[in-house]
Amino acid sequence: MSAISAPAPDAPTTASDAPARGKEDRPDGCFAVLELAVKNHPGALSHVCGLFARRAYNLEAMACLPTGDGKISRLWLLVHEDERLPQVIKQVRKLEDVAEVIDHGSDRKIFVKLEGVLLTGEETEAARQESDKLH
Repeated sequence: MSAISAPAPDAPTTASDAPARGKEDRPDGCFAVLELAVKNHPGALSHVCGLFARRAYNLEAMACLPTGDGKISRLWLLVHEDERLPQVIKQVRKLEDVAEVIDHGSDRKIFVKLEGVLLTGEETEAARQESDKLH
């Protein structure tokens, strides 16, 4: 994933409340972050990714973590924002495994933070040292 400067964050909205954004409203290279609450079971991530793949829509980045008791996971997707995105969001919301979709617009904080950790390796190296102590 390459470094991309993010514009000022917008307030998150649910996909159903978000106004349709036309291509003329955005510069080329604009990205959107989608946050999904999905049922945490085998195949759920595959269903979501498959929907994007069948529409030839690239997922630029993703992060997924279980929440609470582990029955639900939060999935963050970084996608290129174009005229197809509103329709894809509607289709994602119809998936049986998806409980909620939030469109964070261009607020890429989670991916910028992860990218920094991966590029510097600081936290990764600390985790490796801790693992070495246990073995």
